[in-house]
Amino acid sequence: EAANGHATALGMANEQLNMLELALQTEAADGFRPVRSDYPDYVEEQRFKLAIILASQGDYEEARFLLTRLASQSSNWSGAAWQFLQSYEHPADFLTACAWAKECVEYLPLQELLSQLVPTQLAELSTLFTGSFLRVESHLVQDLDGDSIPEQFLTLAKVNHDPQTWLLTVQDEKVVPFWMAYHDDGRIEQVTATDSHLGLPTYHLSGLSRSGSAFDVFFVQEQDDAGTAQYRPIGQYDYDFINSLESIAADLLEGEIAPEIALWRVRAVMSSPTFLCTEQRIQWTCHHQHLAYYLVGLTHELLGQEAQAVAAYLTLIEGFPDTPYAIMAAAKLTATSWDG
Repeated sequence: EAANGHATALGMANEQLNMLELALQTEAADGFRPVRSDYPDYVEEQRFKLAIILASQGDYEEARFLLTRLASQSSNWSGAAWQFLQSYEHPADFLTACAWAKECVEYLPLQELLSQLVPTQLAELSTLFTGSFLRVESHLVQDLDGDSIPEQFLTLAKVNHDPQTWLLTVQDEKVVPFWMAYHDDGRIEQVTATDSHLGLPTYHLSGLSRSGSAFDVFFVQEQDDAGTAQYRPIGQYDYDFINSLESIAADLLEGEIAPEIALWRVRAVMSSPTFLCTEQRIQWTCHHQHLAYYLVGLTHELLGQEAQAVAAYLTLIEGFPDTPYAIMAAAKLTATSWDG
């Protein structure tokens, strides 16, 4: 049954890719608009999807052919393809390569395959990669969204060399990537893997990522009713309160403004009636209010300003009790490293 499912998924992916490429070839001649013509890299995304399906089935040569072709092109998918190829030297490297490539977990065809590939126990994460360059130092398990399935929030430690900022974890029985924040003492903290569901399209929100010495803040994965997913900077979306938070966080993390000023700005943004939580908007607006306060506390912590970090976390806990970020803030304040 699983083999039939893989074959069906592969056939559908091939058929869809052929149709899309034909549509692009004929668009200029007869004005035909291909599916998702507003997204110019859609065909490349489908080619990446097909390559991942092939790789998951052990078709090493064909998968490398497609990925090499993608890596040589100028598209949003060339980087993911190149990253996959760096670790994909043998068919058995599929899981490791998939972890490094960030996007590929979205395109594995069957839930059964995911359950075979991804460890569900936190202890297994430290041995997932060759050389064990990450170690699970601590974790918090909480049911943050009330669906009776606990989410996992990890604190990881670097062992050998500086890793990339993506790993795999399991949340709500789905495989999701997550961003991590780096601490000076070598710890890496997951900021968020929680989702905000608005119906279709669905937006999955991420927090911080590090690119060299700079930080990219707030990326969105948009998934439409056809299951198509893409990552875009959240600044492309016209949500004033999100853009305000993005600006504050970016300035703060890049040292442009003092944390105290950032906290004042966050509070000013959040006190506006436009951004107050309502019953209709609670999953979206309130999510970002909580994240804003948590982000300020985390930034104080990253800067070594423990007293200010504690104050920011307390503000979050008192203002938004029993929310996901308040739970994480409370866990920080009760951890051994914060004693005294």
